[in-house]
Amino acid sequence: MFIQHINEYAYESINCFSFVAMKSFILLMSTALILLSISCKTNTTTEEPKMKTYQSDSLKLTIQYPSTWEQKTNPNTPNMVGFFEPLSDSADQYQENLQLWVDEIPFELPDSIYKKAAITQIQLANPTFNIKRLPEIKTSQATFSHFQFEFTTNDSSQYMVNGYVFLKKKYGYNINFTSEKNKWEKYETIIEQLLQTFKPL
Repeated sequence: MFIQHINEYAYESINCFSFVAMKSFILLMSTALILLSISCKTNTTTEEPKMKTYQSDSLKLTIQYPSTWEQKTNPNTPNMVGFFEPLSDSADQYQENLQLWVDEIPFELPDSIYKKAAITQIQLANPTFNIKRLPEIKTSQATFSHFQFEFTTNDSSQYMVNGYVFLKKKYGYNINFTSEKNKWEKYETIIEQLLQTFKPL
């Protein structure tokens, strides 16, 4: 199980890879994987949150996220950004989170190859994972390959990862949402809504 405890700037994610940059993939997998975050009790309102817009010229993208979520970056992985939902109460031990990173490909690659390779490399690195390929998600700006898998930590906690991959010219966009397994249905609609706001620059 590839779960890594890093510093306070690190965060939970299961990283895909660049088809032409295996070394970069291995580095990301070892430095920016799953971190179980614990923080203080925060806003527990059930009202639909307002949205904020994240835009990055370096990552060449813009995407919206709930204003109540915290944006985090890691100086060790400048091509990544994460958005974390606050804990709902004192019993909540895990911050559901959306991780996004971009691979720069040195030459243009067919979209289908990049998407298949992303899933294949996760499977090779973690043979016990049962990775399910789900129907693509189409937006006005992208067609995301969608895959899903579960994993269990040493304390028997169960998590669900939903991954979305899109390639535009030489930039590979990777988005992962990690949640507790029994909470995924709660987030499925909002994650699809966030993907609808994604725009490559």
